[in-house]
Amino acid sequence: MSHQSQQTPPVRHHKKLLLIAIGLLVLVIAIVVYLAITNPSVFQRLTGTKESPSSSQTSAGNPDQKPNVLSETDKVIGDATTSLLNGNYEEGQQKLQSYADKRTGDKLTLAIIYLNMAGNAQDAKKYDEALGYAQKAEVAYPDYVSMQALGDISLAKGDKPAAIKYYKVMLERFPEDKKTSMPFEYEFAQSKLKEAQS
Repeated sequence: MSHQSQQTPPVRHHKKLLLIAIGLLVLVIAIVVYLAITNPSVFQRLTGTKESPSSSQTSAGNPDQKPNVLSETDKVIGDATTSLLNGNYEEGQQKLQSYADKRTGDKLTLAIIYLNMAGNAQDAKKYDEALGYAQKAEVAYPDYVSMQALGDISLAKGDKPAAIKYYKVMLERFPEDKKTSMPFEYEFAQSKLKEAQS
């Protein structure tokens, strides 16, 4: 066999990497949303509210049941991912936008959806569009994650000064408890700033 026939075609390799990245992102999103739903204090901290999710977000309006946001969000992200992997960028983004339009009162879910849209646009090398979605995520739910997305997109676009600015804010917002409980994540965040500064 020739050396060339043993190589993975670039498109197939790119799709595999995209699928792995999306799978990991969905897993992280699922964990965050699950924690927000099952632990009211986490929900309150994430949303900045002093009340539990409204009954309109609970299954069948029953206040004793937990909201089913996790499976609904995962399904929408999965459907959009399928569209993207099939080469239908606009269709995938539209599915996410339609879902975001229905979740306007749910700040965390909006941020998750917009960050997904930003990542999709960045992967498609539509950097200005990606920045717009990441900025929407930042408005919906200001967090170090949205700052990292803005930094990553700026760096991919070649705008190192903007990336440095966003990464610095990301490090300022990084949760103190995560610095010790998940030092590898904090070190990764620091490495993003160093990468932009090089």
